[in-house]
Amino acid sequence: MGFFINQFRPRFHLTVKEAANRFGVRPDVIARGIRLGKLRSKRIMHHSWVTPLAVAAYLDRESRYQHAPWNTAGRS
Repeated sequence: MGFFINQFRPRFHLTVKEAANRFGVRPDVIARGIRLGKLRSKRIMHHSWVTPLAVAAYLDRESRYQHAPWNTAGRS
């Protein structure tokens, strides 16, 4: 990131790529949450900015659906 982008950067926010790297997921997972309205973000200078707390809450909510008991009943 260059100086121009950093001067407009909201405090305590991450870009989609930074959030994906920090939480160990692909950037499209974060972008999909923003696009579907499940993950709150700010849009400044053609960049979406998210808070780490919002990303953690979103990933926690989404992981509940992926690991539902009906999805794992056949596994031992």
